[in-house]
Amino acid sequence: MAKLQLNNSDIITESSGNITYASGTFSGNLKQPNLPAFVARMSSGIDEIGLSTDVNVFDTTSSKYHFFDQGNHYDETNKKFVAPVAGLYWFHASWDLRDEIVNNVTYYIGKLHLNNTAKFHHIYDHVGSADSFFHTITLNGMMDLAVNDEVTAIIKQVGGSNMTSIAADEGTFFMGYFIG
Repeated sequence: MAKLQLNNSDIITESSGNITYASGTFSGNLKQPNLPAFVARMSSGIDEIGLSTDVNVFDTTSSKYHFFDQGNHYDETNKKFVAPVAGLYWFHASWDLRDEIVNNVTYYIGKLHLNNTAKFHHIYDHVGSADSFFHTITLNGMMDLAVNDEVTAIIKQVGGSNMTSIAADEGTFFMGYFIG
């Protein structure tokens, strides 16, 4: 049996799927209100990401891609999530990269920024030959956010030429959700 006390001193109890409180009993499913959550992706691919440049590519939460923005807190114009409530959030970013006959890329780095400062990163050490390669780089992190904190997902190529591209397919996305 679970108990919860409300501010007005009413006690809510749950037992065998029934919810009881001072003014009566509720039976059925109790649904939590919509919490901030989003999945963003690219509206189109990028042919060359450039060298040693932070690239933020997640510009759409369009439902045509079966992605969403519950609560409308992902800013598609500035490509960032803006926290509507304080608390813990989980984030994941994934980039599908293709380097075209590049064998001198030093590494790729994926980052999660909080208010323009890197908080998490993943370095992918590129090892290759003169063939085309596909790479999927992923990054996860949990952050304790204040109201209006901003989170962005950044990818950067270090070394090599400007020939790395980012595919706008199922493997390239940025998502996050409120934990509590």
